[in-house]
Amino acid sequence: MKAIAKYPGSKWSLADWIIRFFPKHHSYLEPFFGSGAVLFNKPRSHIETVNDLDCNVVNLF
Repeated sequence: MKAIAKYPGSKWSLADWIIRFFPKHHSYLEPFFGSGAVLFNKPRSHIETVNDLDCNVVNLF
């Protein structure tokens, strides 16, 4: 998936590398959501929760 917006500190270039280290899981928590690079590139989980210091980012999604 491609980024929908440019975001400072975006993890789009690192998302696949980060996801390789994930164990098998039932739920996923993303405390630093930003542009959602990791969430949108990983396989779906039963429960997915995101947060970010910038409430406008979280409200966008």
